Amino acid sequence: MEALEQGTKRVQGSTKVIHIFDREGDISEVFEKVCHLERTGVVIRATHDRKLDAQSDHLWSKLQAQPIAFDQELELPATGKRAARTARIAVRLCAVNLRTPTRFEDCSPLAGYAVYAQEVDAPEGETPLSWMLLTTEAVHSIEDAARILRWYSFRWRIEEYHKFLKSGTQVERYRLGD
Repeated sequence: MEALEQGTKRVQGSTKVIHIFDREGDISEVFEKVCHLERTGVVIRATHDRKLDAQSDHLWSKLQAQPIAFDQELELPATGKRAARTARIAVRLCAVNLRTPTRFEDCSPLAGYAVYAQEVDAPEGETPLSWMLLTTEAVHSIEDAARILRWYSFRWRIEEYHKFLKSGTQVERYRLGD
């Protein structure tokens, strides 16, 4: 959590820091912390089917009940588990109020947005893409949702960069000792 604050302190002027997390970052404390930081946003790939406010059910059922807002093609790079392909995705979106855990002092719901992308007609033998993205960024339009999807897709490039730093340059060998 300290890293979230440190990144924000280094930001000047009107620049905004957007933190992108995969499923391992789907913890309420991350979302809650970012909601209270200035010039900071987050996009988290949800792994938990969270409870929503008292008027709603759970995250997945709420998004599945939304109409498809748009279809889009998305380039999926090759990984160790899949070949590169162009995926056709159906996208749903809406505002959500995430119920906070009782361990929080302030138990009021965390307001945010969800963008749910599901692959249509995945190739036989391939696992269809399914992303439930939670964000603090306003998602009121197709353009807003497409931007969130694009930001999340940059995660692969960042992972490749880190892989290069670790294995290609052996950067971890140069860490300073205690």
